[in-house]
Amino acid sequence: MSGRAVTVSGISLSTALLLAFTGTTAGAAQHAPRTERVSTAADGTQGDGASSAAVTTPNGRYIAFRSSATNLVPEGVTRPGTYSCIRDLTTGEVTKIEQALSTPRLSADGRWATYTDWGSRNINVFLSDLSTGTRIRVGAPDGRERDLRTGRVRHFPGVRVLAVSPDGQRLLTRDADANLTLRGLRGGREIPVGHGRATAGSVSAHGRSVVYSTEDADVVPDDTNGLYDVFQWRSR
Repeated sequence: MSGRAVTVSGISLSTALLLAFTGTTAGAAQHAPRTERVSTAADGTQGDGASSAAVTTPNGRYIAFRSSATNLVPEGVTRPGTYSCIRDLTTGEVTKIEQALSTPRLSADGRWATYTDWGSRNINVFLSDLSTGTRIRVGAPDGRERDLRTGRVRHFPGVRVLAVSPDGQRLLTRDADANLTLRGLRGGREIPVGHGRATAGSVSAHGRSVVYSTEDADVVPDDTNGLYDVFQWRSR
């Protein structure tokens, strides 16, 4: 493959708006390879409802996901059903956004979140400052496609490409048996990640972590809720 860029599909207005609010943060501390469940309350209590559709910030610290659980935040939820949560993996804090109709896209520092929600008449894009609770409407959803000059088209028969790392060098793919694999575009290295579902935005910078959801009960100990949960896989 020539060049470092990749083709990015479906870039929405909500994603583009974050470019102005995304800063550079320090890298995560190094540790041994592991997978942990992140769709839990701050004290580790597992959710009483399913969670999925997770995305991560480039540094892997903040993870946003959709959930129908009612016990992930101390104050509970006022509107039962699926809403959005943001988990800070450093502090353990979980923040809810009940109004969000989609998984929020987050700035690198976890302060800003963009997502879709109902406006006065139609679905609109909103920007929230999670540090103050301020929310403003910024426009209507706008799907776009941009070719970042990949040099050539590559095909991966039998798998579906779900996400690309921010550096454009790794793809997350899913085969017919729902196995998730992180594939390096240079050298072709393939690393098994897990078994389940993933969405765009689920791979952190340099492919160091991947967030995905699965109903498998053997990923971590004490997973007894029998529901889809969100997990983070880390390469080191």
